[in-house]
Amino acid sequence: MREITSSDKVLLVDDEDFVLKSLFRCLRFEKYEKFFVKSGEEALDVLKKHEISVLVTDLNMPKMWGMELIDLVVERYPKVVIIVLSALDNVTRVIDGLNDGQIFRYMNKPWKREILLPTLRQAIEYYHLRAERKEIVEKLSDQNNDLKILSDELESYKRVAGKSIANRTKIIEVFMEKVRPFVTQAMEVGEYLKTNGAPEKLKAMDLNGSGMQILDFMKKVDEYLHAPN
Repeated sequence: MREITSSDKVLLVDDEDFVLKSLFRCLRFEKYEKFFVKSGEEALDVLKKHEISVLVTDLNMPKMWGMELIDLVVERYPKVVIIVLSALDNVTRVIDGLNDGQIFRYMNKPWKREILLPTLRQAIEYYHLRAERKEIVEKLSDQNNDLKILSDELESYKRVAGKSIANRTKIIEVFMEKVRPFVTQAMEVGEYLKTNGAPEKLKAMDLNGSGMQILDFMKKVDEYLHAPN
């Protein structure tokens, strides 16, 4: 897992000065950069200027209620991982947010240091894990497109080569070398998912889809090699 550094940024929002001061003392030795603000409006201003990894917000605040801030952050900054830190008893919306995956954790006030610190670290790690998963999905999508192009290219070469065994052998050597990076990448992605975990949808639709593309291409190569003269 990636090491947490000062490039990671956590935004903490609470309208009470004593709460922010207490959070400052609690987090002062943590490596990530911290922003402490007293309102949702100030929080949105920070979000405009900085790439925030984690938002920690109270719910009961004047002017802009915490859930209103959360809704705006989900809409405008969907990569931000959200933690609710509140003393409110009525948390129906929060529970809905937890179930929908919009809210990472709900924590009661007063918090415990031994729970807050690891929760924030986990949230930062989750922020980066989601980014890595998104990159994997994009790579697999690009690979599937490239394999389709490679398959079409093989068909065009087959038409030019005709029935010559020598030409077939040379073409297959070239295309087997071209497909090697696709196999390597699929294996690397599979190993990453095995180590870090991933949603079933990602495993089933993207990785398996890429694997099927590779197998289909290999089948075409084999059929071409053994085609009758």
